[in-house]
Amino acid sequence: MLDHEPGYYETDWTPIRDLLTRDGERVTEADIAEVEGRAAYVRVYYTSEEATILYYLADPKAAGFHKDRGNAPSGPMSDEQKEERKALIANNKRGFATKREAEQYLASIEVAMMRGEWLDPTRSRATVSMLAGEWFAAQVQIKPTTRSGYRYALDKHILPKWGERRLNDVGHGEIQAWVNALTSTLGPSQVRQVYLVLAGVMRFAIRDGRLQKNPCDSIQLPRLVKKRRGYLTHAQVRLLAKECGDWSDVVYFLAYTGLRWGEMAGIRVGRVDLSRRRVDIAEAVSEPRGVIIWGTPKNHSRRSVPFPEFLEPMVKARSEGKGVEDVLFVGPDGGVLRAGNFRARVFKPAVDRAKTKDPTFPTISIHDLRHTAASLAVSAGANVKAVQRMLGHASAAMTLDVYADLFDDDLDAVATAMNRGAIE
Repeated sequence: MLDHEPGYYETDWTPIRDLLTRDGERVTEADIAEVEGRAAYVRVYYTSEEATILYYLADPKAAGFHKDRGNAPSGPMSDEQKEERKALIANNKRGFATKREAEQYLASIEVAMMRGEWLDPTRSRATVSMLAGEWFAAQVQIKPTTRSGYRYALDKHILPKWGERRLNDVGHGEIQAWVNALTSTLGPSQVRQVYLVLAGVMRFAIRDGRLQKNPCDSIQLPRLVKKRRGYLTHAQVRLLAKECGDWSDVVYFLAYTGLRWGEMAGIRVGRVDLSRRRVDIAEAVSEPRGVIIWGTPKNHSRRSVPFPEFLEPMVKARSEGKGVEDVLFVGPDGGVLRAGNFRARVFKPAVDRAKTKDPTFPTISIHDLRHTAASLAVSAGANVKAVQRMLGHASAAMTLDVYADLFDDDLDAVATAMNRGAIE
């Protein structure tokens, strides 16, 4: 580091060939020949740690080769200072055609500094890969599954494309073209997830003082298309449970409580209150990249969820012989019941068999049993607030947004009631 106070000063006025040969080989002979016969004037802005080198080219005869050093430090430079100066000039110089352009640029820097908007150019030369690592390390507030998704987006899509690029070299148009290309291989939801990770890295760079604006702003993303949910009827739930054989209680429990898979798999026997037919949802299991991780439920919301009376014998059977800290629903090996194994070995084959027996049986995922619970609750007359509390949504507004299609019948009921009131 050069030991100067922050501020501007001008170096000696030096012909460019002398400057280049004295400071070592930084450019090719062709570069030197291109500016042969002209002079290089160099001016440096120092902060406490960095330096920005600016130069402009002019006719040496017109300039007169003045020896004015301005407020540059006096005395010969040490070898260490010479090496550092050489590296700074090689890495940080910015060229201008005229002295007027150089001075205007310096004035703009001063104005930006007074406004608190100035960014040291050397910090913007960090690579996307470097900032992505810092950003990812800072994501300590998110769930392991979300964190795993971020890691996958970085490793699979973002770093191969942008990792070696400098932050200040990434343009808005390039990102838009990249997003457009992603749509040919990924669905709209996946494209948005990958884009949001890159946008998060760039926002982190802005907060860290490395960028002034986010090149990801105002990117046009593919439109999300809502998929038709596979709501099951009571009869279809019974059919699916029957096809799942010894695992029928898992289907019933999910379809009549609305729990997420990780919440169901994380229930401990001590959190089941058979007298009230309630389950205390305080933990959840996730499997990022096949690793079992215990944590809190989504949105970190602990809640008490009721289950119907007909499930009581099934829950008792699952609790029999277990301690309060034992898991209620266990896998064949006695450990945590894994979603991937259950889906492949039990659930999907059962759905396929159910579809052959009932032509109206929809193609569903395990998560659709949660949607089924919402549908059955609304059909039974549950209000939005009750459904919200059962499902663990952050707000009733979220429940309405997610399940707006389930409340269409309510509109018909409102119109009927208003008509009845009008004619009485």
